[in-house]
Amino acid sequence: MMALEDILRRIEADSKLSCEQIIEEARRRAESIKKEAQDRANALKEEILKQGKAKAREQRDRILTIAALERRKSLLEAKQEGIRTALQRALGSFVEMPVDEYKTLIRDMLLGAASGTEQVIVSPRDHELLDEAFFAEVNEALQKMGKPGRLSLSPETRPMSGGVILASGQVEKNLSFDMTLSLIQDDLEPEVAGILYSD
Repeated sequence: MMALEDILRRIEADSKLSCEQIIEEARRRAESIKKEAQDRANALKEEILKQGKAKAREQRDRILTIAALERRKSLLEAKQEGIRTALQRALGSFVEMPVDEYKTLIRDMLLGAASGTEQVIVSPRDHELLDEAFFAEVNEALQKMGKPGRLSLSPETRPMSGGVILASGQVEKNLSFDMTLSLIQDDLEPEVAGILYSD
């Protein structure tokens, strides 16, 4: 049975491996683009030298700048695709998880995040899966932790891949897998954006 931290570590490892492979391919393509641009720039330079050195330098620099931007764009696209692929695989692993492991994961999420009095909103699929016995077990564990232990399954369902939303009055805490993966992607995006500004 995997804890949420283990799953997140596995997602991160899968994401890095996938990204590295895609980035390596993108680097090869980028180097090819750069070499082709350099060759074109050199050929153009020789031709334009006859017309004036200043004009040749300007066009060469423009071509090299465009090539550098294309290279960065290619790397960025590759890394973003790697992240998307890894996150989609991770979401698939949550959905395909054996029922007992899935229930344990949800139980651990509830024990770690619930105050003990919320209503638990789940997906239509999970509404059938998480029965009264499940909530009795979770509430008993919450009471042993010194919490009220009055969680209840909301009659409301939400479209999500899995996980839970804890509702208390007008306040909701979204612990759905979709939201968790979105936050992971948000954490990774600054690193990806750094490609645009690195030399």
